[in-house]
Amino acid sequence: MEKCIEKTDVRVSSKQHNLQGYLIPREHGGWSVLFIPATIGAVAAGRFNIQLLLFFISTFFFYLARHPLSVYIKKWKHGGEEKGVLLTISVIYLISGFLFFIPLLLYWKLYLLIPLGILVIISTIYYLFYIVPSSLERSWGAEIIGILTLCLSAIGSYYVCKSSIKIQSIYLFILCALYFTGPVFYVKMMIEFLKVKGKDTLELKKLKISCLTYHIICVILSFFLSLIAEIPRLFTIAFIPPLIKVILSTISKQPIPIRNLGYREVFHSILFLIIASLSLIYQNRYD
Repeated sequence: MEKCIEKTDVRVSSKQHNLQGYLIPREHGGWSVLFIPATIGAVAAGRFNIQLLLFFISTFFFYLARHPLSVYIKKWKHGGEEKGVLLTISVIYLISGFLFFIPLLLYWKLYLLIPLGILVIISTIYYLFYIVPSSLERSWGAEIIGILTLCLSAIGSYYVCKSSIKIQSIYLFILCALYFTGPVFYVKMMIEFLKVKGKDTLELKKLKISCLTYHIICVILSFFLSLIAEIPRLFTIAFIPPLIKVILSTISKQPIPIRNLGYREVFHSILFLIIASLSLIYQNRYD
């Protein structure tokens, strides 16, 4: 009898654990890519208002809706339980997102959010109905498309703060996309590093060269944009720590555990936010 109760408790706790996983995605990198570009866009605009708060909350709920929807589609394709729960969670999140988003259109008349929203919808539909059923969520293409989509929040936050989209916000979107694509190269390189246990295989060498080349290009492009656009030259400094990280990793013979790798990326994302924000604040103050 006690064993039956224990088994029941384990099943209940397992279901509760799964439900919590559906409610709040555990992708630390995704949260960084969602909110850091949005924060940078707001800092560049130089003002914070109620529109920005509504934008953040609506974006938060729309992002939450994607994970249970993707799991629902997987279960619908391959079979599984709890389909109704997943769909219910997704609908609640979507409705909540629209409740905070609609005032931005109807009251503040921020109509340029519509084309941005259409881009996000197209990307999400592609992800849910092609990437997810094909189990390609961790592919290069899927991750880069996801990063480009989330980095649109830089343009969105800039727009809701300033009620206009200037070329600076487009360049900030490009810079954020460049930065957050870097960890895609880096993480894949480090996973291969762990697989081969530090041995210098041909595949690992290719990944090291690709990763190092990409980060060098990011520094060069960020500096070039600071010369031709309304981007502070100090912004380039934000790309230096990731480059140093990659250089140290390419010469190291000691693999980094996956968990530590995740924490390191979160730290670097926060560092990127701080340096980028300080450079923009300095520009706004003295220009």
